[in-house]
Amino acid sequence: MILRMRVLGGVVRCAAALSVAALATAACSSSSHTSAPAGSTSSTASAPAPSVATPANLVVANVSPAVRQTIQGFGASGAWWPIDLASFPPSVQRSVANMLFTANGISLSGYRYNIGGGGTGVTTPDRAPKEFADDAAGLLFLHAANSAGVPILTGFVYSAPPSLTTNGKACGGNLIPGTEASYAHHLVDVVVGLHDGDHITLKYISPMNEPDNAMGACSQEGMQVPVSQRAAVVQALGQELARRAPYTKVIADETTADAILANEAPQWLSVPGTASFVAAIAHHTYDFPNDALRKLVPPIAARFHKPTWMTEICCYKGSGGVASSLGANYDPTMTQGFWLADQIESDFTVAGDSAWYWWTALSPVLGCDPKADPSCPTKVNTKGFNDGLLYYDQHGPTDGVTKIFTTKRFYVMGQFSRYVRPGAVRHDVSSLPKGVHALAFASGAGGGWTVVTWNENASPATYGLRLPGGDVRPRDAVITNESKNLETGGGVRAPDRTDSGAWLVKLPARTIATYTFAG
Repeated sequence: MILRMRVLGGVVRCAAALSVAALATAACSSSSHTSAPAGSTSSTASAPAPSVATPANLVVANVSPAVRQTIQGFGASGAWWPIDLASFPPSVQRSVANMLFTANGISLSGYRYNIGGGGTGVTTPDRAPKEFADDAAGLLFLHAANSAGVPILTGFVYSAPPSLTTNGKACGGNLIPGTEASYAHHLVDVVVGLHDGDHITLKYISPMNEPDNAMGACSQEGMQVPVSQRAAVVQALGQELARRAPYTKVIADETTADAILANEAPQWLSVPGTASFVAAIAHHTYDFPNDALRKLVPPIAARFHKPTWMTEICCYKGSGGVASSLGANYDPTMTQGFWLADQIESDFTVAGDSAWYWWTALSPVLGCDPKADPSCPTKVNTKGFNDGLLYYDQHGPTDGVTKIFTTKRFYVMGQFSRYVRPGAVRHDVSSLPKGVHALAFASGAGGGWTVVTWNENASPATYGLRLPGGDVRPRDAVITNESKNLETGGGVRAPDRTDSGAWLVKLPARTIATYTFAG
């Protein structure tokens, strides 16, 4: 490994240039056997097919011509797995970058880079990221995301440096009152260092992640920021960015739950001068909200004229796809895949969110030993967690198991993230058959559409889909189910147009499909 050194703000930083370059190469590669994201040029777009007879008693779903919201991406975080993956073989690192950031994988359009607080006081080493100047592991994958062209890179923070916390640790304390300007200066040093030194632009920065929780057990970094202090943090950071790095905007406050957001966000956003520095109101959904709780979000967006982003969820503990609480319950099957799709649907259609992020891209918490039982990552168990899209053996470099394990959750995420790109516009879909879901997005000025639809029933489903506007040409469907992963064909084809003008959608049992229509 070749190391390069440079001085950043008086600190010498070593970065693994060779590994970064190798990851960049992998992240920019392409493959002929995968489908290109919507909006790209494709030779597979078919000419209009002759109409077929409309089946009797066909249920027809209608896509409204009214615009609901503009989508700002799908993503996941880089916490804390880069710490572990830094010791894996470079070939595995390249594979992970390829799976996450390119059309060979799920082509995430958003990536959250964890700006570490140094880990002082944290009892779990793999949850203790180094501060930016020394963060070779985190920067490895941030470089890969940037090289792959991931359009939305966000820096997020669990804890300020210990010198700015009340207990001198990166967990269990509060941001010291009166240090907001110093904290903002520190964060903008990171933003400018990436921009000027690494040619990486963080489009957004989130200065407090779940500020309602100090993570007092210190199993991970965390810092409490009282509601009364959050406006000062946002204003200080917004002013410092405007002065030194106007290409980066603030999102806040990534509070833990919709119910907490509804109570706390209006308090700090109402402080004069604060809302003008906020590009998006970010929140998590660890209360596993029902529709009543989600309906508390749109009035906040409307009041402050800001989009809302759902930036973190994972780890449901429940059965039959119904979440009951946060807890252990590893499930790599379509049951969890459908749960993810249902959360996206509810957060878009009820909460009105415009961006959707899974918690973490990778996790080692399988709940089983893949060396002792190589088949264990494919099985449901009650010891692991539904916290990753992909999984790995944390002891892989020493026990020889360096394989990356996929889940259906990963592929279902790809049904959205590959094809619904930033700038797509969501339209309501009504009158779907029972157990069938669909989200429709207008994609670009050319009149194209992307429709993600899934059938949670144990039997096939057929329905008509009526799109507004002019003529479109269907492409082949891309599907995921228990036997297929983001595959074209496989018994599912692009819809035929019926003589009534609707598109005939045929979904096998327990299948999610993405249809793209070119204008």
